[in-house]
Amino acid sequence: MQIVECVPNVSEGRRAEVLDQFVRLLRAQPGVVLLDYHADPDHNRTVFTLIGDGPSLVAAMLALYEKAVELIDMRQHRGEHPRAGAVDVCPFVPIAGATMEDCVALARELGRRVAERFQIPVFLYAHAATREDRRELPNIRKGEFEGWFEKIKDPQWKPDFGPDRVHPTAGITVIGARPPLIAYNVNLGTADLAVADRIARAVRFSSGGFRNVQARAVKLEARNQVQVSMNLLDFRQTPVHRVFEVIRTEAERFGVPVVGSEIVGLVPLEALVQAADFYLRLENFSIDQVLEWKIQQALAERPARPAAPPAVPAPWPRTLRRVLMGLVTRAVESRLADAELLEWLRSFRWPDGRVHCPHCGSDQVRAYRSSSHRREVPTYRCGSCRRRFNDRTDTVFAQTRLPMTRWFAAALLIELGAGRRSLQRYLQVDRATARRMWNGLTLNARLRRAMVRYMESHLA
Repeated sequence: MQIVECVPNVSEGRRAEVLDQFVRLLRAQPGVVLLDYHADPDHNRTVFTLIGDGPSLVAAMLALYEKAVELIDMRQHRGEHPRAGAVDVCPFVPIAGATMEDCVALARELGRRVAERFQIPVFLYAHAATREDRRELPNIRKGEFEGWFEKIKDPQWKPDFGPDRVHPTAGITVIGARPPLIAYNVNLGTADLAVADRIARAVRFSSGGFRNVQARAVKLEARNQVQVSMNLLDFRQTPVHRVFEVIRTEAERFGVPVVGSEIVGLVPLEALVQAADFYLRLENFSIDQVLEWKIQQALAERPARPAAPPAVPAPWPRTLRRVLMGLVTRAVESRLADAELLEWLRSFRWPDGRVHCPHCGSDQVRAYRSSSHRREVPTYRCGSCRRRFNDRTDTVFAQTRLPMTRWFAAALLIELGAGRRSLQRYLQVDRATARRMWNGLTLNARLRRAMVRYMESHLA
């Protein structure tokens, strides 16, 4: 099985409603899994981490580019991190069953299709680079979005794919193939950007530092601090702890403390083991002594069991059932929001997009806003019968004041075999409420199954 990682960096890290659209879009893509995303408002940038097979990732990235072109205007973009486009950079990383050559092919395929479909200039970098001076990302991004309108006129910077002109709102994009890297930032207890710049010069390769380190100084306005922002290109050759120690030593020369550090996105376990080995001064330590790693290796090496004939599943043990129901409840309530569930309810009740009055059936409906208080659930007024209602009116959800997330958790628990007492326990409601929820969702099986299908697609 081929597993490839893709780490698109999008030039948006502040508008929550825009980020929510990106997250929902990526979670809905078939054949890929969104492992993580990290939004930084100071950088005004979000890093997404996905895995999947090559063709599925290419399709998912095309959908991401389409949404980014729609929602991001680089003319309005401001942030501390250098950037040249709406989807600034999109690297493919081989993980399992895939080679670097496979990732180079994916980068070139995506680059060609992005250029053809969106008329965005595409530059290939790292292992996919077509020229040696384009292997390093900072060389391509130099000048940023604003400078590229002049830079692209130079024949030396003719795009690998796409037009010889910058997209007016989406800029350019850089696509490539590379090994795993670690995005690592160290925060300093000072607001003096010159200090961070001196330290960044000490560790980055281009000014005489470590071979596999790219570094720059960043001002964190919201925290009144500065940061050394880095990409560690090969943590085996240049470990995280070695870079951190040099930064700490250099900062002490200026009388500045290191107040924290952060990893953006995901990090290989081996890199953290290296740091633990160094700081704990472990003797004869190896990654095979990490419990989770050893379990993973043992499971991978265990021979597959022969296929058994299909059997009727036995009832789950009571303890496992309780644990599973508790996990289900917490997952639904933490990962779904009432606003998106109400949006789903509207599309379920009125598939044609026209809201109908539940009292008289008229579609002469308009939004109603009360001047006395804000309502969490949108309210409407019927032009025919003059009565007010909301999305929950005349549904099972109108029987309580509970949030929609609680109702969706109840639907999933019922599908797992929960009764009234289980709903009362896991949803922390009283007996009468649990009874109303169980009766309403049990009697309306079509609604309950539609809710479960929605959750299966969003909690996968």
